[in-house]
Amino acid sequence: MKTGGVVYTIVFSFLAAFVFVAILGLANEFTKARIEKNREIATQKAVLRACAVAFGSDEEANTLFNDRIRKMDRDGNALYVLEDADRGVIYALPFSGQGLWGTITGILAVNADVSVITGVEIIAHNETPGLGGKIDEPYFKEQFRQEKITGRIDIGPGGSGDADHTNSRVDGITGASQTSQLFAVIINNSLERIKVLVRGLA
Repeated sequence: MKTGGVVYTIVFSFLAAFVFVAILGLANEFTKARIEKNREIATQKAVLRACAVAFGSDEEANTLFNDRIRKMDRDGNALYVLEDADRGVIYALPFSGQGLWGTITGILAVNADVSVITGVEIIAHNETPGLGGKIDEPYFKEQFRQEKITGRIDIGPGGSGDADHTNSRVDGITGASQTSQLFAVIINNSLERIKVLVRGLA
């Protein structure tokens, strides 16, 4: 076969593509279990943080999660339950909603009567680093911790953080008003959903 001919080029391209696809397929198969394990531990850590349960290593997080968190199925939704001797029952719900550049996923945790947010954690997002990506920074997430739910949670203009936990309001991210407002929609939709899911459990 002539190495400069069209047939050679087509055959070579096909074989090269086949080899690369085969390598990628094998790599995916070998790493699938590890990827799934990483996804599982990320969820466990997010649930624990949202429920304000401290941990150190991934191993400790896994142990605490298995010992203290119970997973329920409510109308096809996963609902995590923590029964704490001091704080009572805490419910944690996975959420997923549209951000500015993609899907934002995370965990929202509330007390038994859904009157106070225990915590909010982000698992994954595609928001702009340094702007909307700040939804994953501690200063932003900590505003939600122990925030009283008096109706809808309002995310206002950008600021350094609203310290009042009785006004159902947090400061948005400066320069990322759209991400802030879209995140408010996600949180409020999740609160409505969790109210329905925990009805009759407390």
